[in-house]
Formats: sequence, structure tokens, C-alpha cells
Amino acid sequence: MPPIEEVRHYLRGIVLLVRQNPAGFRWLDLTDRGLQRSFWAIAWCFPLMIPNWVWWHGLFTVYGPVGAETGLLFYVRMAVIEISLWFLPYLTIGAVMAWRGLAPRFDAMVIAMNWLNVPVYILTAAIALLEILIPAPLELWYYVIQLQLVVVIAAQFSVFFVLAQKNWFNAIAMTAASIIPSMFASVWLNSFLNVSIGS
Repeated sequence: MPPIEEVRHYLRGIVLLVRQNPAGFRWLDLTDRGLQRSFWAIAWCFPLMIPNWVWWHGLFTVYGPVGAETGLLFYVRMAVIEISLWFLPYLTIGAVMAWRGLAPRFDAMVIAMNWLNVPVYILTAAIALLEILIPAPLELWYYVIQLQLVVVIAAQFSVFFVLAQKNWFNAIAMTAASIIPSMFASVWLNSFLNVSIGS
């Protein structure tokens, strides 16, 4: 597992990429070894997923279907959803990259996206903790989550924009391929695994 110093090194590169600075890729390990090690980002993100699961569990026990599973199996299902939504975008983005002649940069995309997920999950965990600790109307958190989504989309677009050598069409297509299928898959998986509110 990469130590914190190594992760910080990669995150400096991610910050540069989000700022649309191509020098960010020089901070990432774009070798085959770097590709394999980038999946350790899942381990770094796993503890950051838990606050959001706890918050959703609280809502689910109140607004979920009567008699639904709220024990350990609930959290297992949440983990399945998280992992599925981690890997799904690589398939859909990869299809767009193949269509647009960007397949040789697929590995670089995966590496960047893996490490980009670390600050994304830090943000998600911070918001989830606020949701748990601050008694505010659900409507407020709805707008906060929408703002979070905008921030994530903007960050992904910036990385894709650099990856596509500042080709707007390719960057927009890659961003859409990342976000839209994941949103539909999230709704379906939550319903299929019976962890959606109101199901």
C-alpha cells in the first residue's frame, strides 16, 4: 500500500490537473506499476466512505421500506454499490476514448481518476459528517449534495480536458460518459439492492 508521502505526491499532480496544468501528469506514476498501485486508492478511500453510509443508514431506517435489512448486510450492499460505481466509469469513458482515438491514454486516465477519487471522497466524508452532526432540513443537504456534484463534475472535466489536450468536445464527451451512466447505475443499484429510500 502506498505510504502517505507517496499519496501526497500523487495528489499534488491531481491538484495541478484540476487547475488544467498538464504538468500534473509528471507527478503521477504512469507506468504499469503505477497503474496497479493506483488501485490502492480504493483502500485509502474506504474509511472515507463510511460516514456517508452511516448517514444514509440513518435516513434508510426512517424513510426506507418497512422490514428492510438495516444490519451488517446493509453496509455490505453499500460497499458493493461503491465498488461498482468506482469501476463502471472506466468502461464508459474507455468506450468514448476508443471512439475518439484516445485509447493510448486510457491507462493515464485510470491512474488520474483513481487518485482523483481520494479528494472526492474526502469531500464526501466531510459533508456526510456535517449531515450527521448538524440537525438541518433534508432540503438543505439536497442542495449541498448538488453543489458537491457540480464540484466533482468540474474536477473530472478539468482532468479530461488536459488528457484530451484541451479538446473541448472530447473532454465533454468523457465527462458525460463518466457522470451520466453512473447516475443511472446508482439509482438502479440502490433499488436492486434494496437500499433506496421510498422503495
